[in-house]
Amino acid sequence: MSASRQDPLEELQGSLQSLALAQSPASSPTASPSSKRKDTKTAKKGPKKGPNPLKAKLLARDAQVPAEFRPPAVTLHQNVLILIFADLDSLESSLLRPHVAYEGSQLKGKLKGVNFPTEHLALWLSSLSQSQSQPSQPQSQLPESQPQLSESQPLSSFPPPSHDDQSSQRAPQSTDPAADAGDSPDLGQSPAPFSAAESWILQKVAELQQADTAAPDQIPHYLIASLRGDTSTILHEWAHAQYFLNAHYRQEAERIWADLDGDLQTAVRKELALRNYSDRVTVDEFQAYIVETPSEFGKKFASRLSLAHRALKGLLPPAPAQISQP
Repeated sequence: MSASRQDPLEELQGSLQSLALAQSPASSPTASPSSKRKDTKTAKKGPKKGPNPLKAKLLARDAQVPAEFRPPAVTLHQNVLILIFADLDSLESSLLRPHVAYEGSQLKGKLKGVNFPTEHLALWLSSLSQSQSQPSQPQSQLPESQPQLSESQPLSSFPPPSHDDQSSQRAPQSTDPAADAGDSPDLGQSPAPFSAAESWILQKVAELQQADTAAPDQIPHYLIASLRGDTSTILHEWAHAQYFLNAHYRQEAERIWADLDGDLQTAVRKELALRNYSDRVTVDEFQAYIVETPSEFGKKFASRLSLAHRALKGLLPPAPAQISQP
């Protein structure tokens, strides 16, 4: 017996149902709710944003790519060369190495301020010149477009600072036997390895010291530097310059220190030792910090140091107005 054939009407109905299911929104991939949400999100995103400038700067720093050197604002006042930098990178790239050489210890944290006699630069360069065949660490390089010191522009010598007594001052750190003997190094035939930012500083000092028309108080014997707007650090470095150059101010600072009670002197010495200062600069650092604020060495000593603060502030010659403003 042959199999019974399906009714044609039933076949037609089945075909129509299959067609309806195939065209149903539920079965269409473009009609699903999740697909609609994806399309909406895609439409809202729009074009991709450009690179994040902060992220790029951090990546450049991590890769040790040197930032562009921005020369500082320059003021020369009472034999003090004052350099005010707009950014930390420029301050550190130009003065970190001579600062560390002068202080005799590695820097802890960021560099806020710098102070040293200008003659220290010649001693530091002489030391670099002697060690250039075996450098202790790679030298940071800045764009070649920055000025370089060449044999045709030697930093030949620096005149000594004009003050009465150097016995109580910081001794510049140097490995140069000639410098220890008191000779000024001549680097014209032996340029030391230094960066373009350091070169800018050296050329500026040499230019000012070799000026034929400069008045006696317009020859830089001391250099200080800080960041723009950091009035507290600028005052601190200015006090160091005056302690070095101004015999009357130095003597009064030493007298004020000697008049302190023993427990105050002990507390100050301990605090300065924690900050990695040598005993030989105790009075110099004490006066520079106390000029800023009497609470520098702790609030419990602030009232007892307020008299010293007022006395030193009154004795300190005023810094130029243009560098004292925030």
